[in-house]
Amino acid sequence: MTFIRLHDLITYLVVGTSFLVLLLSGELATGYWAVVAPFALLSVLVGGVAHRESPWAQPMPWNVVVLVALAGLVAAGLATGDWLLYALYFTTLLVIAKLFQRQTAADYQQLYALSFLVLIAGAVVNPGLSFALCYLLYVIFLSWALLMLHLRRDTERLAALLGTGSTEADLVAARERVRALFTPRFLASTSALALLIVFISVGVFLLFPRLGLGFFGQHLNRGAQVSGFSSTVELGNFGTMKQDQTVIMRVELPEVADPVPYLPLRLRGIAFDTYDGKRWSKSHREIRDVVEQLDDFWRIPDTDRLWPEIRAAGPLLMRVYLEQMEIGRKTIFAENRLRWVRDLHNPRLTIDPRRRTRFHWDSEHDVIYTGATKGPLRYEVKSYRIPREAERLREAGTELDEDFDLKRYTKLPDTLNPDIVALAERVTAGQKTDYDRAIAIEQHLVGEYKYSLAGGHDDADPLSDFLFSKKAGHCEYFATAFVVLARAAHVPARLCGGFFGGQHNPVGNYVAMRQADAHSWAEVYFPGTGWVVFEPTPPSGALAPEDTGFLSRLRQYMDSLQLAWYKWVIRWDLEAQLGMLRELGQKLGGAFDFLTPSFGRSGLMRDVRNAVKGTAVLIVGGVLLVLIGGLAGWLWRRRGRSGVARPPSSRERRRELARARRWFHALSRVARRLGVEVKAGTTSSSVVHALRHAHPMAAEPATAVVRVYEAVVFGDERLESSAEARCREAIASLKRLHVTRAG
Repeated sequence: MTFIRLHDLITYLVVGTSFLVLLLSGELATGYWAVVAPFALLSVLVGGVAHRESPWAQPMPWNVVVLVALAGLVAAGLATGDWLLYALYFTTLLVIAKLFQRQTAADYQQLYALSFLVLIAGAVVNPGLSFALCYLLYVIFLSWALLMLHLRRDTERLAALLGTGSTEADLVAARERVRALFTPRFLASTSALALLIVFISVGVFLLFPRLGLGFFGQHLNRGAQVSGFSSTVELGNFGTMKQDQTVIMRVELPEVADPVPYLPLRLRGIAFDTYDGKRWSKSHREIRDVVEQLDDFWRIPDTDRLWPEIRAAGPLLMRVYLEQMEIGRKTIFAENRLRWVRDLHNPRLTIDPRRRTRFHWDSEHDVIYTGATKGPLRYEVKSYRIPREAERLREAGTELDEDFDLKRYTKLPDTLNPDIVALAERVTAGQKTDYDRAIAIEQHLVGEYKYSLAGGHDDADPLSDFLFSKKAGHCEYFATAFVVLARAAHVPARLCGGFFGGQHNPVGNYVAMRQADAHSWAEVYFPGTGWVVFEPTPPSGALAPEDTGFLSRLRQYMDSLQLAWYKWVIRWDLEAQLGMLRELGQKLGGAFDFLTPSFGRSGLMRDVRNAVKGTAVLIVGGVLLVLIGGLAGWLWRRRGRSGVARPPSSRERRRELARARRWFHALSRVARRLGVEVKAGTTSSSVVHALRHAHPMAAEPATAVVRVYEAVVFGDERLESSAEARCREAIASLKRLHVTRAG
């Protein structure tokens, strides 16, 4: 492969890797890629130096295309406000145009600059793990490309200096000598250097402050569409998600060594109190702010009572990492008795108060969040699990709390089919307590109806169609039927939506909640206890099937990497850096207190103290690493003094080359005295050959000098003192031959 073709191949690898980031993001339309791909392949055939006379390589047509496209994309940007998207279209178009016009080193340099812009934009629209893999490849390919660009520029300068006196063969030979440098060993060492640069950039990334992305951050909010989490939900929305294995959130249990005994998790996100026959909604839309804070957590007001043994056991701490989701409300998901919540991004020490996450709650005690921070939230919650103890719930009685609105949770639609009320009376006949009536309804639905994702229920009255006709449906139909039947039996109930299940990932020791785990269930209110979960969906449909097999294990490894990427890259900003420094200072305890002054005892001052301590320790550690590196370099240089071979410095190498050339010049002067004509371009082998014919006794000493000269100048060997001694002796013997001949 010639130098030009090798350079083109590496250039297309650089451009292709940057384009792959955009392709995997799904941001650009599929039709656009269908047009771009053929043009990119065509540029391989009709672009470059060999086709400089081709119409495709002429700048004028491409300038017209670019200007027309620029006008159209600007108009689209003004209409939609999505400037980043249309800037991506324009930049990729510039890359394609430049691929056809690539001829000189300057053209290739512009291509690399444009590909870098595409890569940077790809980091915004595709912040996933695929970007990390593409970035590693891009750094390696770009390192090769820049080295070849430098050599290409040198060959072009050589051709310009040679001028009209040079031939095409001279230039081809020069390029072939350059191409010979690019051996597999050379590319491997260059790749290792590129990876070292990536490793160093990771350290800079962790310590260098990162700020917001401005209007570019709007692309971080795009993600999986999840239905059922808005103020109004049509009956039947959850059915299409039960077969989707897309991970929606990852849940860590920091205080638990093994999360498996706590599975399945039931994370409630939203509750509804009003059903009109087709859809669920909230009758009270008032949202109140959470204002009470304790130990970095925001406390959610709650009037429900906890049993003494549950309170003694303490709440369950969960750390939740949400994925990108398009939902109606920014919902906090937790076990049904949510008590405390906090944003993991510095709940107290916040650089910009406007970016602080604010939590709110409504009449159903659903917790939602607002804030200027782009992307999904990562948060911690403390919540209680309320078991369903039959005897305790049977003894709850009927005396409700004064502020509990019984009519609100027993209200039925005005158009409700009377057969549903009759069914409720028949199912609960003979039951004396609300608990027994709820159990009877639950067992009736689980035993008499089948789980199905087929859908197709009557739009006019979907619940009647489910109960009396199809007798099959997904979780929303079962939960709706339970709540309506319970209310018809005068049992206060409501419908809840969230996630139920989860699959343990042993690689990262966390629980992955999938879109297939989206679920609806019911809750019944008991005096003195509060809302208790009832599950009317058959077991075959309540829990999504486990993802098993070799591919599942591979997906678990990839998902664990995805979580690490999300925690340490996507959500890593100035607030996270301060949190890392505070945590480092806190783990050091009283150590290194001499590095930080006493700031007082308040929580904020303690955080500042820990952050300063952590920063000081990192600085001291960095200085120590520099000193250790300097000491290692000094010891390496001393290896040559202790008798161990070491590579020469550039200055030593230049001196050795100069001395080797002086010995060859000395040989040339003696050869002239012996009658051999030595010109400026005469090679060393030619000098030896001529001396052998002029004087046979001169061949051996001349060969000794030439061997030393060629070994040092062309063989990259060291000029040892013994070799110089042989040269000195050889030149002396040649001079004696000259004296003998002259005599």
